[in-house]
Amino acid sequence: MVAGKRLFALVVVVAALTGCKPDAPPLSGSSATTTAASQPAPTVTATARAATLCELIIEINTSAGYMVDKTYAPGGPTAAQLEKIVNLVLLRKDELRAAAEVAGLGDISAAQQTFYRAMADAAANDPGFYADYAAGNPAAVQRIAAAVGDLSAFRAKQLALASYQKATCGITFPPGG
Repeated sequence: MVAGKRLFALVVVVAALTGCKPDAPPLSGSSATTTAASQPAPTVTATARAATLCELIIEINTSAGYMVDKTYAPGGPTAAQLEKIVNLVLLRKDELRAAAEVAGLGDISAAQQTFYRAMADAAANDPGFYADYAAGNPAAVQRIAAAVGDLSAFRAKQLALASYQKATCGITFPPGG
């Protein structure tokens, strides 16, 4: 069932906040003698930037325990990893969609959202779904295949995303991936 697991592994995806942090005030008893009145108030500047698709893929898979050092674990995700990935992808779907658009992969993002929504819906109706899918149960895999529609088009998008992950993100897939 490596092919089904690879379909899942091909996508997935931290909005980083950058900025300055004001210095801590001097410790009591230190030789610093400035007072708040003689010092201008510190300025804190925080700039939010949207995460890249690479950052999101790495963050989500690493957070779920399915990726270490930008390398996917061999054998596909466990049921627990799969559930966490699906939940994180759906939670961050707007970020993922925006990042995919910037990366020129908007059509792939739409297909992925359908895939992950189908996974969540299947799990909501069947508490053992993630375990069945992770184990390669044909009925679980077929359930998702039916939801994505044209499997050859979906597979082509998955392969394009895998190429993007390898070439642009520096992500490594296990042998055969």
